Amino acid sequence: MKKQILSIIVMLCMAFCFIPAAAYADTSGENVITIDVGGANADNENYKIDDTQIILRVKDTVTYELTGTTDKKISIWGSNNAEDIDKAFYIRANNVSVGGGIVVQNSPVKMVLEVPEGTDNSIDTVTANDLTISGSGTLRAMTLNVTQQTSYMPSALQIRDTNIIVNNPVKRSGEWNGPCVLSGDATVKYISSGDYAALQVGVKNGDPTHSLTLKDNAKLYCLHAEPEKASDYSVSGLEIFQGAPLTMEGNSYLEAQGRPATGKYVGYGIVTEGKVKIKGNASVKASATDVALCASGDIDISGGTVDADSTSSNGIYTDGKLTISNGAKVKAAGYYPGIYAATGISISGSQVKAVSSGDVALFTRKDMTIENSKIKAEAAEEYDGIRGNGTMTVSGSWIETSGSEAFDDDITNSVLFNGKSGKVIGNAVLPGDAKVSEGMNLLIPEGTSLTVGAGKTFENNGIVTLKGSFAADGGTVICTSHSGGKATCVKKAECDVCQAEYGEVDPKNHANLRHFDAKAATSTAEGNIEYWYCESCGKNYSDAAAAKEISKADITTAKLTAAEKSAQTGDDSNMLAWLLLLLASGGAAAALVSRKRSCGR
Repeated sequence: MKKQILSIIVMLCMAFCFIPAAAYADTSGENVITIDVGGANADNENYKIDDTQIILRVKDTVTYELTGTTDKKISIWGSNNAEDIDKAFYIRANNVSVGGGIVVQNSPVKMVLEVPEGTDNSIDTVTANDLTISGSGTLRAMTLNVTQQTSYMPSALQIRDTNIIVNNPVKRSGEWNGPCVLSGDATVKYISSGDYAALQVGVKNGDPTHSLTLKDNAKLYCLHAEPEKASDYSVSGLEIFQGAPLTMEGNSYLEAQGRPATGKYVGYGIVTEGKVKIKGNASVKASATDVALCASGDIDISGGTVDADSTSSNGIYTDGKLTISNGAKVKAAGYYPGIYAATGISISGSQVKAVSSGDVALFTRKDMTIENSKIKAEAAEEYDGIRGNGTMTVSGSWIETSGSEAFDDDITNSVLFNGKSGKVIGNAVLPGDAKVSEGMNLLIPEGTSLTVGAGKTFENNGIVTLKGSFAADGGTVICTSHSGGKATCVKKAECDVCQAEYGEVDPKNHANLRHFDAKAATSTAEGNIEYWYCESCGKNYSDAAAAKEISKADITTAKLTAAEKSAQTGDDSNMLAWLLLLLASGGAAAALVSRKRSCGR
């Protein structure tokens, strides 16, 4: 009993220890000050309400819960005292509408804003040097910014779970600085109403801490109210400066739009001066008139999905190296190379589709390596689909290119299609689901092989010519267009690819035709003429081509009678009778002669 009581006490102590820590993450504690923002003027130690504003006076020790509706602004005051930089204003939005927004009167200031589940809040302006937003409710704003760091306080943004919709003013972009992290189920949507980017990250110079990270199920949208309307300026979706890296993890999602232009400049979807890293199941969708996804640094796509579409430039462009790996699925289209990487391209274990309406589809000025991947490259007429100005190495892959690339001796154990015609090179193992579409022809030459491994699907809707070998080694094979095999008199043709029977039987093709020589009949056994018999269909034929069917009766010759047998064989048993008959005939003849002589006398 004592041990049980002691265990309970320990568990309770542990629970109580965790409660304050969890509470402090999003709120200041139990001291909640409720303010009806539309209420009458008031003045106390915690806040002041006058005709134009509501002044929040206390940091760190209280949580201000805001309700009601007002056109006034809420003023918060920072501090130039370095000792105060970790003290925050804690605010809870409870279905509140604040037309004047939350305004920082001096800097720096840290703010923790809670948006509880089930609430829908409208706050015109939300700005702080260090801003944390949490809770699964909805927040609507015209401005949501994280300002620059100061000598007293670094910039930072954290948004977790909250649904945020920001409709930017006509002449302003959203602005984030410092390390910016979206996590949980956060969904943040910036919509630009004018000729400015929807969101800018890392604007302030001299801050090495700038970064943008999306993780868990977080989603970020950088859109335009009129995405098809041309602008006189460069109007992008998301702009990232100061070399700030963009990192996407988990199931996060980023979508950005770039607008067309009437003059010299056009908008990017996503443009960054830093590196881009996409991993896990993260997804990016970027569309633009200029480059859809543009980076000065390397782009590393390790898993996840990227869809980048440009009408006048590149789908994906990097001044560095592009690495695509770990099951990533990438689609990029543009007028210039759908995918361009200045210092090299490495693709492994992934699927890539690159399209260009005016140039090479997949291009690097340096080395290109493709292994265990599916590549589809659709280039402009008379352009290569895939080109690397350095070394080219292709292995274990399925390549479909619109050009005439042969890759010489640099391709091994792969499938290569040039247009509609494809062939297996070496011993290829399917790197992923693959399809021979209608009108396509795949040759598996003698001495080569194609294997469909476990978990992979091979679909044939075209023509597969098998001279080498094909094996479904645990994989799935689907044929809507069968080929190969040969029908017989009793069996349809068997497809070389899926081994299913197809077509009709061929009554003229007798696979098991046996020849029988003619055999003479005897008195004890029937004979037969020369004939041919098919063991498959059980029919008889009079010729080796099996063109004329005959019945069993036509084949068989009857047993011989006794006379036929004697005549045919010369049997000595009747010789005596023949001699006696001859003697008798001779005696009769002699008597007749004798009579004739007597009468003559």
